[in-house]
Amino acid sequence: MQLKYAAIVVHCFGTILLLYVAYQTTTVGHEKAKLVEAQQNRVVQCDASKITRSNINQTNAGWRRPSKIPFYMYPFDMFPSLESCKKTGLDPKHGHFIFVVEAALRHHWRVASLEKARVALVPIPLDMVSRGRCPGVDAEQINKELKNVVGNFTRGVRHLIIANDWKATLLLENLRTDGFVTAGMESRGDCKTSIGYISNYALLSNYRFSNQVKLVPSPHIPASERIYSVHMVAQIDGRPSYTDRRMLFESPGQLPSSYIVTQRERILDKHTRTQLRECNATSCEGKQDFDRCVMDSCPDRILAQRASELSNYTLCFRGDTLGSDRWVNAMTSGTALISVINDINDLDWAPFPFAIPWKDIVLTIPRNIYAEDPIGSLRHIIETTSPMRLEELQAMSRYYAADLDWTAHNSRALENMIYEALTIPCSKFSVVHNQDS
Repeated sequence: MQLKYAAIVVHCFGTILLLYVAYQTTTVGHEKAKLVEAQQNRVVQCDASKITRSNINQTNAGWRRPSKIPFYMYPFDMFPSLESCKKTGLDPKHGHFIFVVEAALRHHWRVASLEKARVALVPIPLDMVSRGRCPGVDAEQINKELKNVVGNFTRGVRHLIIANDWKATLLLENLRTDGFVTAGMESRGDCKTSIGYISNYALLSNYRFSNQVKLVPSPHIPASERIYSVHMVAQIDGRPSYTDRRMLFESPGQLPSSYIVTQRERILDKHTRTQLRECNATSCEGKQDFDRCVMDSCPDRILAQRASELSNYTLCFRGDTLGSDRWVNAMTSGTALISVINDINDLDWAPFPFAIPWKDIVLTIPRNIYAEDPIGSLRHIIETTSPMRLEELQAMSRYYAADLDWTAHNSRALENMIYEALTIPCSKFSVVHNQDS
């Protein structure tokens, strides 16, 4: 009898013990889950300082930023065309040449002799010439100046020229540039790389120390404190490449708290001009009605950038080409990027894909889905992006802006351009590149 009772006691005690262990395991599991979630929140609710080369480059597996690529820049006196150029009045999108030269002059990769270089920068201002900023300079004179350096190709040094302006591509047709690598707007391919567009901050930086300060970057604003959901200031055109923009403005529905406007003078399609409504706003800023409407005289470049700084997303819709300065301006202001694409290859235009994981940092909407319901598809992608994911996308925008923007803190734009000038396929000038360890 005593054995029977003892067995019952042991059985009950064992059951209680199992229940207690299960309870503790469940409790610990819940606490661990809460801890992991809290840790994730702390990681994602970060600023750009939390995103470093060590953890960002895990996204671009297999690529490491080189410690040094020695480059040489030819002396200015070899290119008399420079002397006649007017340095003021940069083109709003294609004024890279001055920034390239300024960065090259003081970069620690620059070497004093061609013999020690792997890339040679040729300071001929093709963009300025194509815009008429260099009186008296024509293709014949530039060809003479280029001839002075062609003989150095036998040294095995890649030679790089800047031709970012779309007008400069027309000028190139009359130049003898076989064997040169050209850094263009979106032109990637054999002996061609792209450096994109200059930012509003870079464009207006030369005013900062004058008596007329134009645009100084604002301190970063967290996503929860930004007053606009999505931002785009855009030209509207009747050409097929502007279809996404027209559909956006003409689509029914609402995008709450958006800042999507166009200026009347920038509506180049007469039919669209009659379809769009006026913004119900008394100024170009603040919490007012900016949901896909027309403003008469604003916003200007500065106010548009300020509105971007107060927005969580930017619509990077195509226009004449797949890209625009909207991409770099969105990134410098710390917004997440949204683009409408046919397929993922539509992102191949973007500069420096070895350094910037475009396919990871851009939210994309397939064009066929967007066409069915432009507003609905945009609202869906915004509403299904968690606050944590939004913070992460914005942090990546701010981090990678330094790979594009010449005036960003510790800009990596020049290093990226030099790296790609050395590694881009070039059938007429092939060299073997061994990346520095």
